[in-house]
Amino acid sequence: GKLSVSQGGKVLGEMGPGKLFGELAILYNCTRTASVKASSDAKLWAIDRHVFQQIMMKTGIERQKEHLKFLKSVHILKNLPSIDLVKLATSLEVDYFTEGEFVIREGSKGDTFYIISNGTVSTAFLAQDVVLVEGA
Repeated sequence: GKLSVSQGGKVLGEMGPGKLFGELAILYNCTRTASVKASSDAKLWAIDRHVFQQIMMKTGIERQKEHLKFLKSVHILKNLPSIDLVKLATSLEVDYFTEGEFVIREGSKGDTFYIISNGTVSTAFLAQDVVLVEGA
């Protein structure tokens, strides 16, 4: 089916199969920011707030355990106190890069550091190429 999305009486667009909506109100406990109306017969799957939050909490706990295990395997971090590793584990964000894509560029502001979880990156520093692998 098709769904029409509107805000303040103005149609913003349409959605079809595979799209999702309503997650912001559940995530941030806020009022709906738009109206969604069936513009044709539609079958929708619904997840209530309580179930969604339980799933997200479980997923978050599992992700934190996975991050903690990974951090303990990183040579430079493995001797940090557990409390610090837990803080790092909760702060980790996963970024994905395709082959040939720059992760950082020489001369750019250095406000993030990276730990290779999977794959290989190459670096060029002072005209010397270096290859780094997982856990580096």
